[in-house]
This record gives sequence, C-alpha cells and structure tokens, in this order.
Amino acid sequence: MIGAAIAAAALAMTAGGAGQPEPRAVVWAVGDGADGSAPARRLARMIERDEPDAVLYLGDVYPSGTAEDYERNFEPVYGRLASITWPTAGNHEWGNREVGYYPYWRRYRRARPWYRFELAGWELMALNSEAPHSAGSKQLRWLDHALAERETTCRLAFWHRPRFSAGTVHGDAPDVAPFWQSLRDRARLALNGHEHVLMRYRKRAGLTEYVSGAGGSVRYSLRPNPRVAFGRSDRTGALRLTLTPGAARVDFRDLDGNLLDRSRATCERALRSPAGPVAQRLEQRTHNPSRAVPSGAARFLQPHARAVSETPRRVAVTPPKRPVIGRWFAMRLHGAESRPPSEDYSAARLRTVPAR
Repeated sequence: MIGAAIAAAALAMTAGGAGQPEPRAVVWAVGDGADGSAPARRLARMIERDEPDAVLYLGDVYPSGTAEDYERNFEPVYGRLASITWPTAGNHEWGNREVGYYPYWRRYRRARPWYRFELAGWELMALNSEAPHSAGSKQLRWLDHALAERETTCRLAFWHRPRFSAGTVHGDAPDVAPFWQSLRDRARLALNGHEHVLMRYRKRAGLTEYVSGAGGSVRYSLRPNPRVAFGRSDRTGALRLTLTPGAARVDFRDLDGNLLDRSRATCERALRSPAGPVAQRLEQRTHNPSRAVPSGAARFLQPHARAVSETPRRVAVTPPKRPVIGRWFAMRLHGAESRPPSEDYSAARLRTVPAR
C-alpha cells in the first residue's frame, strides 16, 4: 500500500515541480466560419460546450469584415468565445481592418497584425498572410527574431492562407513560403483556414500542416494528393488540440463532436513558463460584464508604435465553477503594425464558387 501511494505521488509530479500538475490546455482552431449561418452557430455552440482554454480563429469574417459584418456574422457565432479567442486576419476582413478587425479585437487587447503567446509549454505564433511577409519585410524580421530567442520546436504557428492545399478553389499559396522556410525545423504545427475543407498533410521539414477552414455553410472540394494524410470536404467541423509540454493530440471533429481524424505530435525542449508550471491566467477584458473575466496581467514585449499598449489592470472575478487544473497558463504577447499587402492573392483564384 505504501509503495502504491509513493508511485501515485510520483506520477502526479511533473518536471514543473513537485506536486504541481502538468500544464494542459484544450484549444480549438477554426476558420471561415463567421458567416452567421446555422451550421456555423451550431459548430460554435459545440466548441463552447467543451469549455476550451483558447480558440484560434483562422480568419475570414464575411462578407468583407466591416464593423457591421462583425456584429452581424461574427458576434452571433463566436461572440461568446471572443474573450478567449486569438485571431489571425483573413483576406475578407483585412482590407477593412481599420473599421472592423482592429476595433473589434481592441476590446480584447488582440488588435495586432501578428503576435505570439505561451500556453501549456508551447509558443503559439499568430502570423498574417494578408500583410507583407516576403524576405526583408517587417513581419518576417519579427518572426526570425522571435524564433531565434529559444532553441525549441514546441511552437504552433497559425495564419489564414495555407502554404499547401489540395482544395479545388485556392490550391497552394507559394507566396507564404517565407513563413514555411523560417518555421521549418523550428516549429511543429502549422494551422490555416481559407480552403473550406478539413485536411491534414504528412509531416515535412518537421512541420505538420492542418487546414481547418470548414467552419461555415460553404464547403469546397478536394483533389487527390499523396501528401494528404486526411481530408474531408463533406463536413462542417473544426480542429481540437490538447496541448501538454512536449506533446499535442490533434483531432478533427464535426459539428456534432464526432471524431473524424486523430493525430499526435511531439516536440523538443518544451517551454517552461517564467511564472511557474501553474501560472496566472491572462487578464482578458470583455464587453459583456456578465461573463467571468480571468484575472492576471498580460506582459507585452517590445510594443511597436501602432501596437495596442494599454497598461494591464487587475480585475476581480467570480471563481470558475469547473476545475481549473489545465486551464491556467502564462501568456506573453508581442506584435507589430504593418501596411496592407500590394495585392489580394486569393481574389484571382475564386472561380468555381461565389467569393467567400
């Protein structure tokens, strides 16, 4: 009995410290779902019932990302998850970012074109495929500098337009190759939207690409491709990730929660939060005062001139009703402003279906 108790105690201890639970986070990633449709709302409610720690919105607020589009098509779908949502801009909203994307995400201190944060031993990097990203651009210099700070592959990068796609509408995006070249062998997961399908590529250069762009009412078709390990174009769905230091379980699920595909990824040299293995939760302000707001302080790194740089303040909150082990994390945010791209890459590719 004593030996069993000692063994159980040893299993409960992690590299973060004796008696401390291993950080764990449930993260959903979905794009192209802010169309106000019934399938999009149903998917969002399924995600909400899962009580995730974070949601990555992979871009596109329809039809053109104006303030009215956010209120009409994003807010009814993902508004109740907005305080835990980390966005990247899509081609539909970027042109109207000054009246839509930035004002909306300023409520949650997310009004940055690119940024990074830490969660459950992983560094998550929100990149911007709609802003300049060629060699020598401000964004790529920022990315290379951020990647050089640590020797780790425990990174998840997300942006809107995928480097590789077997979809029939958009296909590959060679212009985002600089992202891929910088991330190879220095990150483990790449998440994208844009193509309205669910797709997992086989690993290459240490990276596994997932396309989770089937969040709305319109879906595209897939071409056969030997590098695609999984693909579905007949289901509305999203990507569910369970992150722990050094590992990730990645599931595609449909809007009823049914498992469509499961894969796993491991990485090297997981991050250790400077605040400890069980860290303060990120402060997130919300325009809905009835919603519980986590307390803590976000630490902005090297804010640029046009970046949001409000001084974080502590907010009193109602303690969460669910167990908080695995929902606590440390976060560090870093971003920069840039000019719009010189052209809209995707506009010329929309041939077989209405622009979406």
